[in-house]
Amino acid sequence: MITREQALDILHEFVQSPSLRRHALQVEACVAAYARSYGEDEQQWSVTALLHDFDYEIHPTLDLHPMAGSPILEERGVPAEIRRAISRPSPHASDRARPRHRDCADARRSRA
Repeated sequence: MITREQALDILHEFVQSPSLRRHALQVEACVAAYARSYGEDEQQWSVTALLHDFDYEIHPTLDLHPMAGSPILEERGVPAEIRRAISRPSPHASDRARPRHRDCADARRSRA
């Protein structure tokens, strides 16, 4: 597992926009509250939230974001479970055949 500080380093390496950085922090705060509420791993959910848009500035199109960022995260030691949760198709993605994960817990349960 990577730490929150390591996730922030990755975020700051790839995200220059102050508003996109704020967005990541706001999503993290919300997701951490959900993790506490559901009895899930708050650090894992926080790291996932911080990194969910880390590649948006380099892959701003729906056909690349967020899936194309997964190899970058792998190189930096982000666990597969977190990469899967981040790279799952969003509702606007063109590849709707892949199963969606509702949250990190679902991503963890589906790693077969």
